[in-house]
Amino acid sequence: MQAIEFETNIENGIVHVPKEYQSLQKASKARIIILVDNTSESPSTQPRRRPHPDIAGKLQILGDIISSAPETDWNLPK
Repeated sequence: MQAIEFETNIENGIVHVPKEYQSLQKASKARIIILVDNTSESPSTQPRRRPHPDIAGKLQILGDIISSAPETDWNLPK
């Protein structure tokens, strides 16, 4: 028995094995340990919005921007 470590993605419950590990494809038995990485964002989450670099840090807020639109328009997490 030998230990092989690699990072991969799981899509629709299928663990993708890198092509370098052809010995795994021919193996009759394997013990697979899956460590879930909760620190990275899942692909289903929306990326966080960021200002364009040309305007970042140059904005000046004048007045109350929160009451300028109904709360439902802000799409805030509950």
